[in-house]
Amino acid sequence: MYGNFKLVVFVRLRDFEVQEHLKLKDLIKEDYQECVKPLVDCLGMGVLFILEGYDELPEAQRGSGLLHNLIKGKELPKASVMVTSRPWATGRSIYWLFQQHFNILGFTESSRMEYITSVLSTDEASAFNRELIKLSSIRGCLNIPLYLVTLVEIYKEGSKLPETVTQLYNLLINTQLLRVYFHSESPEKHFSMLTNDFNRYPKDMYIDFLNICEVAYEATITGCFTPLPKNYKTL
Repeated sequence: MYGNFKLVVFVRLRDFEVQEHLKLKDLIKEDYQECVKPLVDCLGMGVLFILEGYDELPEAQRGSGLLHNLIKGKELPKASVMVTSRPWATGRSIYWLFQQHFNILGFTESSRMEYITSVLSTDEASAFNRELIKLSSIRGCLNIPLYLVTLVEIYKEGSKLPETVTQLYNLLINTQLLRVYFHSESPEKHFSMLTNDFNRYPKDMYIDFLNICEVAYEATITGCFTPLPKNYKTL
């Protein structure tokens, strides 16, 4: 698909800096600023904008401003625009703006079983499914591939499966922490470290995680997000 375009511009809408941008040039990285004038001159022809995370854009910016005008074609009318969003977060509010819509569906019961049997032996898959029968609150979440993949990896390591949705979320947070801390695309290598007691993690990792939690909590209470400092060593 990308071969059909001369320039692809990826914009992560959750980034605070992006939400503050008022001009087109601010969306383009400094190394590519020379592309801005030709892009404007040709009205965006041959350019694809990928706007990732529309549901994380503040409501006030969805109805006006640069990003809104880009989506509606008022800005660079010949450019192509692709928007990603969690559908439950936006409903059908932006569907009418686009010519095509694609939904990524979660695992069905049959596809879930297909995945389990593809990564576990027959005996392991049977034992794993017996464990899932006991976890009624967890089973309802396993249409989400990330959750199922994580559970299977935990099971393969011989660790205890989470029994509640809260424990599952803690497990996912732990997995991401391990991935970032060890700079690894395969956090399962370090699953033996998984724990609900964050105090047992390395001190620098624990402190950075606490700071991030404080920022998230304050943003939830006040509605104002404070950008994180860029001097974290671990996260």
